[in-house]
Amino acid sequence: MRSLAFTGMMLFLVRLALAQSAVSPEVGPPTPSRLQAMEAIYQKNLKAAQAPLLKEYLTDLNALLLRVPAADATAIHAEIARVNKMIASGVIEFSAAKPAAPPTAVGRPLPTSGIVFSLDPDEAQPPQPADGAVPIGSASWTLSLLPAGTYDIIAQYTCTTLPTGTAKVTLDYHGNSVTREVKSNHLTAKDGGYRVMRFGQITLTEDVKLEKVTLRAVEAGEPWFFIKHILIAKPRAAK
Repeated sequence: MRSLAFTGMMLFLVRLALAQSAVSPEVGPPTPSRLQAMEAIYQKNLKAAQAPLLKEYLTDLNALLLRVPAADATAIHAEIARVNKMIASGVIEFSAAKPAAPPTAVGRPLPTSGIVFSLDPDEAQPPQPADGAVPIGSASWTLSLLPAGTYDIIAQYTCTTLPTGTAKVTLDYHGNSVTREVKSNHLTAKDGGYRVMRFGQITLTEDVKLEKVTLRAVEAGEPWFFIKHILIAKPRAAK
């Protein structure tokens, strides 16, 4: 009996030792849940959709910066920095707080921006889609009334190529003619996008009603300069 008990005890100890020395299987990374997979797909699609919107928003912010009072510039610079951070990181930062100086889209000026008129693609002759750009060529807009005074002319444009090394675009209105040289350093990105350009100033000695603003490319041929908006604004106060 003792030998049987001893043998049983030895078998138990051997089995216990084998169980303790068994190699545990390697554990790999956990399989993503269905929710995690859906979130990954959503984030990927969101980044692809948000990139062009953020770039257009950044262009509008830079255009706004050209015409807001100096007191508002700090808030606009902060918003530009925030948008640049989002573009670089690919992550949208949501906030319930209202921006100190909420920017508006070009063509919908802030009351303090000094903009008198925004000339948009769907108002051009010939008209273009509201979300498109006007090929120049030659195009015109009719202003209902522009009071006497001095005004800055600002253009939001896209131009990916030049017909010559230096090309020119001319704006005419009520005896005022402003010509702007367009050089290689004014070109926009090949994949699209818009930049802001100051054309110059015009001065009216009297109120002008129902006259056309005409924009034309000096160099003939296929359109190479495209206008998103023309802004007519009161000059910024000198510092």
